Amino acid sequence: MPYIGKSPQQGNYSKLDDFSGDFDGSDATHAIASGGTAIDPITPNALIISINGVIQEPATDYTVSGSNITFTTAPAAGDNFFGVALGEGVSIGTPSNSTITAAKLSSAVLTGHTDIGGAIADADLFLVDDGAGGTLRKTAASRIKTYAGTDLTAIADGSAGSPSIANSGDTNTGVFFPAADTVGITAGGTEQFRFGSNPIPGGGKNLVQNGAMTVMQRGSTAVAADSTFAIDRYSNRLIGGGPARWTVTQDTTVPSGKGFGYSMKIDVTTVDSSISTNDYHGVVHTIEAQNLQHLNFNNAASKSLTLTFWARAKKAGLHGGAIYNNDANRSLVFSWTAVSDEWQKVTVPIPAETSAGGINNDTGAGLSIYWSFSGGKYMASNTGAWVAGAYLSVTDAVNDFDSTSNDFYLTGVQLEIGDLATDFAHEDIETTTSKCQRYFWRATSGTNDMVGAGVCTATTIASIIIHFPVRMRTTPTQSDTTPTQFYIYDDASAHYASGVASTGYADEYGDLLNFTTSSKTIGNGAVCVSVSNAILDFSAEL
Repeated sequence: MPYIGKSPQQGNYSKLDDFSGDFDGSDATHAIASGGTAIDPITPNALIISINGVIQEPATDYTVSGSNITFTTAPAAGDNFFGVALGEGVSIGTPSNSTITAAKLSSAVLTGHTDIGGAIADADLFLVDDGAGGTLRKTAASRIKTYAGTDLTAIADGSAGSPSIANSGDTNTGVFFPAADTVGITAGGTEQFRFGSNPIPGGGKNLVQNGAMTVMQRGSTAVAADSTFAIDRYSNRLIGGGPARWTVTQDTTVPSGKGFGYSMKIDVTTVDSSISTNDYHGVVHTIEAQNLQHLNFNNAASKSLTLTFWARAKKAGLHGGAIYNNDANRSLVFSWTAVSDEWQKVTVPIPAETSAGGINNDTGAGLSIYWSFSGGKYMASNTGAWVAGAYLSVTDAVNDFDSTSNDFYLTGVQLEIGDLATDFAHEDIETTTSKCQRYFWRATSGTNDMVGAGVCTATTIASIIIHFPVRMRTTPTQSDTTPTQFYIYDDASAHYASGVASTGYADEYGDLLNFTTSSKTIGNGAVCVSVSNAILDFSAEL
C-alpha cells in the first residue's frame, strides 16, 4: 500500500498475555509475558496497560521490576486486562579490560564534575592513566593519599621493624617517623640513624673509643694496682686492700657473626672470696668532657642515651655496672643476669639529664662507664634513673673473683644518642688507633724502632726531638723501661744510653728528651733507635 512520505517502521511491540484470571483484589504483583515468554521491560514507560478499558499511568498506577508488574491498587476479580510492551532491556555487555582509553573520556564527556576541596577518603576511587598505552586503571585513595592543591603525602608513622616507606621485597628496610619533626632510617629492622628533633648521627655515632677492643698498645697486662691500663682507653680499678688480681689480654673469643675480631679478657689469677666493704674491682672507660657537650646535660634540651655491649661471664647470676658523671658526681646503675659461658647483648637505656648533671667543657673526665666484677663499696639499686653520688655497681651482684675459673669477656661497647640501640659502628683500625693515641702512645716496643733525631748537647747527652702522631689530650707523662737498650748514633760513634729524662720542653704535640750516653761530640747530629724491646711511653690518660 502506498504512503505519502516515509513508510511507517514496524516497532518491536508485543501484546502481553492476559493474566486477568489471576485478579483477586489482593494480589497486586503479576508476571508479564508475551506468547509464554517472560518480558523484561526497561521502565514502566515501556508498557501500555489498560484495566477495564482505562489506560494506567506508568510509575503512578503501576511499577515494574524485572518481568513483574506491581499495581498500586490490586485489580479486583472480574476486571479486564490488556497490555502492550513497547520494548524491553537489551544487554550490551561489559567492555573488556583495556578497551576504553583516556582519549575516549574527554572533558566534554565527564560533566558535572567539581574540584576536590577537602580531604579524600581512603575508600574514594580514581581512574588513573597508566602513562603507557593510555589505559585507565582504577585505584583507591588509600593508595594515593594526596590532598587537592598540595604536593604533601600523608602516610603512617611506621616503625623500625615496619617502615612507612620500604621496598616491596625488603619490607623492614626504609624510612619511618619515630617522633614529631623526626625521620628515621632503618635497615634489616634496626634503626641506623635519624635526623630532626632528636637525631642519631649517621657517622661517628659511638661516643666510646675502641669499643671493639681492636687497639692494645701495651700488650698483656697483669693488674696489681689501681688505675692500670691494658686495652687502650680502659682502666682497671683495684680499690681497697683485697688480694684480688687479674690479667687483661686481647682475646679472639667473640660473639659469632657480629663482626668483632677481639674482646677484652679478664683472667682471674688471685681470688678474693671475702670482699670487704672497702673493696671494689672493675674496669672503666672514660669519655673526655668536651666530646659530650652536644648531650646538653642539665638543660631542657638534654639528650637521652643508649648503652649497648656484649659480655660473657663464666659465673652466672646478677652482674652490674654504672654510668658515672665525673663533673656532677651523679650515677646511673645498671645490671644484667649472666648465663654461664654465653655471649649476651646488654642494652641500657639512659634518660636525659634535664635539670642536673652538667658536664664541663674541658679536657677532663666527662662520663665514665663501669663494669664491676666484685665489690662491697659504691653499691646501689638499679632504678633506671640518675641519682646523686658515686655508685659503680648493683647491690647483691655476684663475685667474679671467687675463683680463677671465672673469666670475663667484653666487646662491642657503644654509647649513642637516642632511645634505640642501633648496630655497632665498626671503624677502620687507623681511625681507632689515632683516637687512642690522643691518650696514650707507645713510641717504641721492639727492636730497631726509630725514636727520633736531635743533636749532641754535651759529650754525655743527646737531645732527641719526639713528635707525637696526634695531638694528645694534655702534656703527657713520659716513662720508659730498660733505657740501656736505646742506641745513640752521631757522626763519630754509636753508644748505648744509660738513662732518659725529659728536658721540660714538652706539650701535647711533642717532647724533647735527653738520653744519657758517652763519648759524644758537642754539636754533632744524633739519631736514637731501640735495640732490644726498649719501651718508651707517653700517657695523657683520663
